[in-house]
Amino acid sequence: MSKNKIVLTAQDRKELTPLLHLTKAERKLMPQEVLQKLEVLAREQDGTSEFQQLEEIIEESLNIVQTLELNEDLEYLRQTNQREKIKDFVWWSINYKIFLAHRRVQRARRRAKQLKQKN
Repeated sequence: MSKNKIVLTAQDRKELTPLLHLTKAERKLMPQEVLQKLEVLAREQDGTSEFQQLEEIIEESLNIVQTLELNEDLEYLRQTNQREKIKDFVWWSINYKIFLAHRRVQRARRRAKQLKQKN
């Protein structure tokens, strides 16, 4: 691949989508630039795009930051000896994480269902 970043426009996606299932012989006749765009489009369609990987990295970073904030809040409550508030805080944070996990699963199911209907 070239050193330049390949960016697909909406028009590129529209024009290249029918070409994804070409044979090797047909691909040999195509220009290198079009082949590179086809590779990028195929990766996007498979769900392993660079943007998706970047989203996962950002989510992991946010989770780490939220965990650190949670630990700071707990440490403050421990220092002030407020056991009942600690229990409430831990209960609330765990239930909130469970709620977020359920929402993520719902979104993933909905996306999968929509993709299945499109195909």
